[in-house]
Amino acid sequence: MNNKIAEWRERIDDIDEKLLWLLSERKKAILEIGKVKKENGWKIADKKREKEIFDKLRKKAFESGLNEKYVVSLFKEIIKNSKKEER
Repeated sequence: MNNKIAEWRERIDDIDEKLLWLLSERKKAILEIGKVKKENGWKIADKKREKEIFDKLRKKAFESGLNEKYVVSLFKEIIKNSKKEER
């Protein structure tokens, strides 16, 4: 296999590990938020917050040269899972 491809694949593997670690850290934060919401009798879903998140993500995606629809789609899935975790 071409050494350049192997190097890039190794870099991708490292990035994937970092993404997994970040998702794990995000889950920890979600669980804590879920506790606070339960203690205060607040709803899990916060449509206003979700809109703020998606607006910010669209802007950041555009600034980073990423496909906005892809980024929003990815985070919709992350947020959907987060809501399940908060329950």
